[in-house]
Amino acid sequence: MGSAAAVLTMMTTTFLGVVISAPAASASEANGEVGAAASCYDYKGNYKADMLGGFTSLKRTTSHCNDINIYSPVGSSVARVCFCKKVVPADLLYCESWKIAPKNRWTVISTDDQDGQPFKVSFYRTPASGVYGGFIAA
Repeated sequence: MGSAAAVLTMMTTTFLGVVISAPAASASEANGEVGAAASCYDYKGNYKADMLGGFTSLKRTTSHCNDINIYSPVGSSVARVCFCKKVVPADLLYCESWKIAPKNRWTVISTDDQDGQPFKVSFYRTPASGVYGGFIAA
């Protein structure tokens, strides 16, 4: 690990007459050992749902993510977010439009969501047979 002086050393660059300064990375940071910011996906949870119009269990948006994202390791599907009332989460308020969610890829299915908002995700996949699972980051 670098010394405190090395960590606090400033790097200065001149670009088109503008001086830009940034803290220099310590050797351990440069080697990827420390300092990586947590991403939205670090707070993912599991889902299970019937693929023919079934819903996930009730989920809530968090301050970790600005959007609702799903990851389906089983196969591509079509999904939509349905928001629920905060007072009575069993009551649906409305559902957003369907989005294609390719297999093995994070897909944003709702954007700029308010923290603490209850929601469920509905899936449609053909052929629909059984219950599938994956990950949600919200």
